[in-house]
Amino acid sequence: MEAKFKILPSPSLPLSIMIDLLSALSKT
Repeated sequence: MEAKFKILPSPSLPLSIMIDLLSALSKT
């Protein structure tokens, strides 16, 4: 997961975090 944050630029951090949250919700 850390690799994703390293690849994405700083402004995209919140976006990837929201995507992670959506993925977690979908898995639940």
